[in-house]
Amino acid sequence: MRYHGTDIDGVSLEPEKLEIRGTSLTDLIGGIDFIGSIPFTLTGERAGVEALAKLDAALAGWLGSIAAEHPAFRLAALAAESGAGMAQAVTAGLMGFDKAAAKQAFAGIDFLPADAAEGLAVTATIPALLAAWRRHKPGTKLAKDWQPPQAGGFVDRALAAVADAPPPSPAARIFFDDALVTWIGGFGYVPPSIMIPRISIGTGVPVYHALAAGFGAAGPMHIGACEQATGMIMAALALPQGTPEQRIKGVIDAVLAKGMRIGGFGHPLFLEDPRPPRLRQRAAELGLAHPALELFEAACAVMLAEHKLKPNVDFATGTAFAMAGIRDPGAAAGIAMMGRTIGMLAHIIERRARPPFGVTSATARKYLDMVPKGWL
Repeated sequence: MRYHGTDIDGVSLEPEKLEIRGTSLTDLIGGIDFIGSIPFTLTGERAGVEALAKLDAALAGWLGSIAAEHPAFRLAALAAESGAGMAQAVTAGLMGFDKAAAKQAFAGIDFLPADAAEGLAVTATIPALLAAWRRHKPGTKLAKDWQPPQAGGFVDRALAAVADAPPPSPAARIFFDDALVTWIGGFGYVPPSIMIPRISIGTGVPVYHALAAGFGAAGPMHIGACEQATGMIMAALALPQGTPEQRIKGVIDAVLAKGMRIGGFGHPLFLEDPRPPRLRQRAAELGLAHPALELFEAACAVMLAEHKLKPNVDFATGTAFAMAGIRDPGAAAGIAMMGRTIGMLAHIIERRARPPFGVTSATARKYLDMVPKGWL
């Protein structure tokens, strides 16, 4: 299956492995930071220090420009006030996107494809839209006033926009960056959050529209599981007493008692998702110690012993996000989707260069009956 129908990324089952541009994703985790992963995913080339600094500054500057009166922020806020969920609010906010401003703001990033400017601006917009959703959803206790972060690089500003805790330790900040890298891609066009943007761009919509369509796939079975995983970790952290295993088991049992699935365990394709073991290794390399990490290990032990399930990327990155100070489960899922926009953008650019709908009319008519229907 590896690189089937795309030159960007692919999956292997023997061994179980994810690749991006010919490099194992597990090698990229800890081997490249989120900013560095952008040109690598889009072009297959690693950019130099000066180019990456320029890219980081452009992303940070764009996020820093989205104040409360920005049309995108206002649209996300209005959606939130109506009771919309995170994905719907972000999608609504992206409809207030300014293509011309994006093109101008990223004009100097000439080492990336021309279509990248619009997509990069979308990536940089998402933390502000998450802030709008959090401040305007019913029942929130957050003040509605919003000033975009002005200090640090893009990843620091993105974290500041959605975190509810002081800046994390340097090691936890690196771990947060590692977690973002896990989401950039690896499965080719198979994941819904990649397939839907590819289909959308094939109909001729703008890049920002195709990226927004990807948020429509952020359900509890795909990336949205990060929301449940983070929520479970936060619920266990709030319990006043008990060992990590007792606390997380209590949360797991409560979820199961409601007839719900445990988000963040098991995988539709892998017997063992290779990303959590790499993140565990990174935590050890960084010397991390945190109550959320203890709960992660306890959850893994409970789920393996009682349900024969191993963690997937949602529970692993949910843990990393909690350690970084992201306490709102919806914001955690939104930040995971922000990471995924890089893979979405690479696939959008690739797909845009191909025929609308993928094939000519003659080919479609000839092979229509051969298209498998069971997966639809």
